[in-house]
Amino acid sequence: MNKDEILARSRESGQDEGIIHAENVGSKRGYLYLETVGLPLILFSFLTQQFLVIYAILTLYSVYTYGLMITNYQQFNQRRYLVGAIFFGVVSGVTFGLLFVRGVGIQQGWWG
Repeated sequence: MNKDEILARSRESGQDEGIIHAENVGSKRGYLYLETVGLPLILFSFLTQQFLVIYAILTLYSVYTYGLMITNYQQFNQRRYLVGAIFFGVVSGVTFGLLFVRGVGIQQGWWG
């Protein structure tokens, strides 16, 4: 296959590889920034005993990671992505449950 055939196929597909590359780079940087900001927030919240903030941050982090894992599993069909998706799905459910029970439950007077 020569250069002209490759270019013709690329034009037929209707996808711009530059845009796809930019989206991939942006997604990777966004995940890095999420970790860079999230981990110090969790540490600070732990030191100040603000556990509801920790639950909220962990819920967002685990749901985002779940989305990445399940998408990768659908694309690559590798077991490690399925295991990661199951793990982060459970973690997001548990942290959301803790956030709901501790946050809403206390405010409504369900628990002391």
